[in-house]
Amino acid sequence: MVFHDEVDQESSTELTLASCSQQFGDASFEAVDVEEPRKPIAHFDRSEVKLGKQIGEGYFSKVYEINGFQLDHHGNDHYYSPEEQELRQAYHQQVADANGSGRFVLKHLKPRLLQAGRNDFENAVVDLVAEATFLQQLQHPNILSLKGLARGGTDAFRGGTYESYFLITERLSETLAQRIHRWRKQLQKGGTDKNDGSNKTTSTQRLGAKCHYALQIAQALRYLHHHQLIFRDVKTDNIGFAQDDPDKIQLFDFGLCRKLPESNQLDDVFRMSGGVGTRRYCAVEVCRHQPYNAKADTYSWGIVFWELLTLQKPFADFTKEDHYKFVCELGGTPNLSRHSNVIPPSIQTMLRHCWARNVSKRWTMAQVCDSLQDIIHTDDDLQYPRAAEPRQDRLALQQHRQSSFVWRGTRRRSKVTVAA
Repeated sequence: MVFHDEVDQESSTELTLASCSQQFGDASFEAVDVEEPRKPIAHFDRSEVKLGKQIGEGYFSKVYEINGFQLDHHGNDHYYSPEEQELRQAYHQQVADANGSGRFVLKHLKPRLLQAGRNDFENAVVDLVAEATFLQQLQHPNILSLKGLARGGTDAFRGGTYESYFLITERLSETLAQRIHRWRKQLQKGGTDKNDGSNKTTSTQRLGAKCHYALQIAQALRYLHHHQLIFRDVKTDNIGFAQDDPDKIQLFDFGLCRKLPESNQLDDVFRMSGGVGTRRYCAVEVCRHQPYNAKADTYSWGIVFWELLTLQKPFADFTKEDHYKFVCELGGTPNLSRHSNVIPPSIQTMLRHCWARNVSKRWTMAQVCDSLQDIIHTDDDLQYPRAAEPRQDRLALQQHRQSSFVWRGTRRRSKVTVAA
């Protein structure tokens, strides 16, 4: 294993809106070498985009639905190629679907960042520009598609407002976190999901369907890793479902994504920002501010899959101190044996490989994809003609309330499983 120095970009120059294009222009982020030709995107002036209600927000940004485009044709057409003019017109005409719901959303920085300290503002700019840069280059069916950007790119920051620079993407129907929450509430009531977008009322709760969701996430991460990218924020809040296909997974929010240096060794690790992402999903080495690599995403994917199968929030009752002690220091992992009714042995084995503390023994996302595909095709436990039945999942919920995690080696019930 080889250790490499800092990957994350740092800046020592004071930032203002007018200086962002110099400090964090697209050239600041290394290009991603993809085989497919780059899809064109449209550029808009902020005044051309008519916003509706706010539909989401993160720490640095807000997301709004787009109600329409009021294209400016007065002397500005020379800014756009004929192809881009056609694209702008197409978005203008297709802004809503057959049900009247907006197809697109706009994401920009929060107003408070103009009064925030330098670090918050700098981090917000880096995240938003990084997300735009990566989404513009990536093409995968399970990665959210970028549709448009502010005209002028990062030069738009010279406009002097928090919303001068923005991204336009496809709209999602809901996040995986929202769907899991909906399933959990219905199961607690003893019902099934009749609005899952399928003709079969229980199809999205079937173990096989959940495995297909997990496989789509894994394939998106494998694609990123193939291109030397690490996502660093794999969690159910950053995974959504396409608006036009309720079973199609979309990975989104690439603000923490970074490109790794080329390396000949699979297990080389790199010094990057520690503690990034959401703690409950983070790999141990990331929480402990140790060097890490793309396999940190594998660990996080395993936590997401466990949550998808059990419908339970991982480490739900843990404080930051609890998590560090029991997970980071003692190697605790989400309990598998107590959820054997919804997690078959073959998947339990795979998850243990994903959570290996020794990074060199942890699986890559390519190995995860191969294993999960084999499991889906061959495992008898996945040949259910039914869902992971409501009664089974209700039993799992009851067991979870008693003890979601087990402390091995003691008689006293506690909250974690300590890996061997």
